[in-house]
Amino acid sequence: MLGKDVLMEDIDIDQWRNAQDLLLESSKEKRRIIVLHDNGVIRKCEHTDSLPVEGAPESIVDAQAQAKDLYEKNKDTVDFVAVFERSAFDDYFSTIQNSWVVDEPLDSYIHRTYALLDDYQETIVTYPGPAKKYLGLQWKFGMSRNEASELAHKWISPNSSVLLGVYDEDDCGRVWY
Repeated sequence: MLGKDVLMEDIDIDQWRNAQDLLLESSKEKRRIIVLHDNGVIRKCEHTDSLPVEGAPESIVDAQAQAKDLYEKNKDTVDFVAVFERSAFDDYFSTIQNSWVVDEPLDSYIHRTYALLDDYQETIVTYPGPAKKYLGLQWKFGMSRNEASELAHKWISPNSSVLLGVYDEDDCGRVWY
């Protein structure tokens, strides 16, 4: 979808943030409990809002079941729970970083970063859904990257430009408030 030579003219940081906010949702904005462990030995168990963690595990034996249990015990204060095995986390990021190809379109690379999470379902765990649906930036408009790409290829001619215009009805139609 995005070629390697995308040109964005006359866009400032506020406009870029507004565009991202319209299209993407970040896990950084979500309230979450993060559990980091080494082969079951807990290294960290924290709530991102520094709240107490009800039912904090003493060790990790079954990451899927324990993530669900933590979520259920804290569901009024969290959007999701993440349980990461440290060496798997290191391996995942090493694999992603080593797979980057300079001429590859950025969105293809990003898509692969999420697809690779399927290989770590037992060690990079989130609840109430899979890691590839909760971590990083997620589309807000209920469509996968592949569906968006298919629509773009269907409706947008090659070598053409797309203009994204956003305005605020409550601010006299001002563009990019």
